[in-house]
Amino acid sequence: MQKAFEKIIEKVKEYYDAVNPYVGNTVTKIVNQVAEEYKINDGWIPCSDKTPSGEFYYLVSTAKGGRTIARYKGLGKWWDLHSCEVEDEVIAWQPLPTAYVKGE
Repeated sequence: MQKAFEKIIEKVKEYYDAVNPYVGNTVTKIVNQVAEEYKINDGWIPCSDKTPSGEFYYLVSTAKGGRTIARYKGLGKWWDLHSCEVEDEVIAWQPLPTAYVKGE
């Protein structure tokens, strides 16, 4: 993920340094802040900050320290892969990683 943030900063500087360096510096600071937050939370998004916007599967962390894959159904309800409601309180989530592709 760090490489993605570095690539974003590179592209921002490439574009804005020629147009408006102030904007480029501001955007770079924002991207760096997000990158630091992402590193600190290791990709976890607290449910108190934000809940997913689509009914996809996510990796979730529960109040009792468990982790599972679940789908957000809205109103604080999460359903596991067996279509059962997750009994423990889900406190954080993150998107699932992309599938492995041989040769990458």
